[in-house]
Amino acid sequence: MNKLREEVGPIMKADGDGAFNYEQVKDLKYLKACLDEGMRRRPPVSMGLGREVPKGGATIAGHYVAEGVSVSVPAWSVHHDPAVFSDPFEYRPERWLETEGAQKKAMMDSFMPFSNKDASSALVEARIRDLTAQMPLDIIVCELVDVYFDQADWFFALLEPVYFKKIFSAWQTANAASDRQPDPACSDHFQVSALLFQIMAVALQFVPSTAFCISLLRVSDFASRDTLSERYSENGAQIMSALGNPNPTLTGVQHDQMRALWLKNNSRGKDAWFAMGDAIRLHSMVDRRVDALSPIFRARNATIEPYSPIPHLHEKRQQIRVTANNFLLALHRQHARTELQSREAAMCAALEILDAQQALFEAMGDKHYKCYMLSYYTIDAGIFLATLVAKHPPSDPKQAHAVDVALQRSIERLTWMVPRNKMAASAIPILEQHISRAGRRDTELVAAADDLSQASAGLEQASQPTTHTLSQNGPESHEIVSLEPMAFDALTP
Repeated sequence: MNKLREEVGPIMKADGDGAFNYEQVKDLKYLKACLDEGMRRRPPVSMGLGREVPKGGATIAGHYVAEGVSVSVPAWSVHHDPAVFSDPFEYRPERWLETEGAQKKAMMDSFMPFSNKDASSALVEARIRDLTAQMPLDIIVCELVDVYFDQADWFFALLEPVYFKKIFSAWQTANAASDRQPDPACSDHFQVSALLFQIMAVALQFVPSTAFCISLLRVSDFASRDTLSERYSENGAQIMSALGNPNPTLTGVQHDQMRALWLKNNSRGKDAWFAMGDAIRLHSMVDRRVDALSPIFRARNATIEPYSPIPHLHEKRQQIRVTANNFLLALHRQHARTELQSREAAMCAALEILDAQQALFEAMGDKHYKCYMLSYYTIDAGIFLATLVAKHPPSDPKQAHAVDVALQRSIERLTWMVPRNKMAASAIPILEQHISRAGRRDTELVAAADDLSQASAGLEQASQPTTHTLSQNGPESHEIVSLEPMAFDALTP
């Protein structure tokens, strides 16, 4: 304990608030030895990862185990093996600092506090090798990467092409030299493989039917593409899980972001938030490295003409409209119930969102139906608008008509997306209910207008001059005398 105090004490005095960063603690070797020894004696995970005995059974440590039986190695038993750890029941942090050579390697290979060895172990490398072996041909990988940047990244903006091109080129070079075998010398190699699986998974959600890789992968229909997309995404996630993030990198952050995107596009919002949480935690560990990256230069004063060569300029404009008006809607929606000004502003913002979503829908085509943003903002603005006008019907007939048209078009968009977008079906019944209510409201208004018209006609008829025929000269001679009705204001009680 005194050794630990001597090592930690100076840092605590230098930083009185008790908040330490990585730079301050990364070289505290005795502190790390104390932590490792504590996890050796009391591993956080008591049981190891389960494995199923293959067909035909297996002999393990001299004992026959039948096929189908689940077996595992408890971390506690391995950590207390006297052949590896001398005096295993004694808490002695010094063992991690004094031991060297083959004995130190045996300790590190047996140390698995979280039921997972280091990525350099043979078992982990074998698992990663099996997963990376499922990578398709280079021609397919390259085409799907191009599809992602052409069809999806302009919308999601998760990857920077310049930086990605550098790591992708290094990954291709390593593969050509090692015939797809993971290179332990390239610490980022495995994580790039995981990132590529996620990129291809997202690309398959947006790949055009005319792409060359469609025939090579034999995924001519959306269902088969979605199945392969899921397999690729799971492969990437399993690689990162096997690595255990021993050396967090920006590539790992990008992997988790892409995984979150794939999950959101598949209407798995809860899982997506967990993946994004992993990305945030990783980024907090590598954010200092961002400052060391070289800057990227772009053209100044880029043209904004409608027919400029900037790819997807029209779609980007509509995306900006959606984002900006969604911000305005968020500002006013909480006050829309009580404040007339906020209610009108929120209604206008929601209408703008739905109009921009319609423009995006028409521009992007059916290959983008998986895009969660194409349905999410329509659902959010549509349900808000339907609820708002149900409680506060617009007094302006033109505005009421605009709301009905916007919601009807929203239903049509979501209906088209239902086969590929699970989220799309959720809002259709609510919006249809509003359309039905609006139809009944219009019918009632028409009936009320007819009643008012008939009443007005009766009043107009009553106000016309009344003609009476009086016989003054006998039955053969008649004189028509017109008697004007009395003025209403002349009537007195």
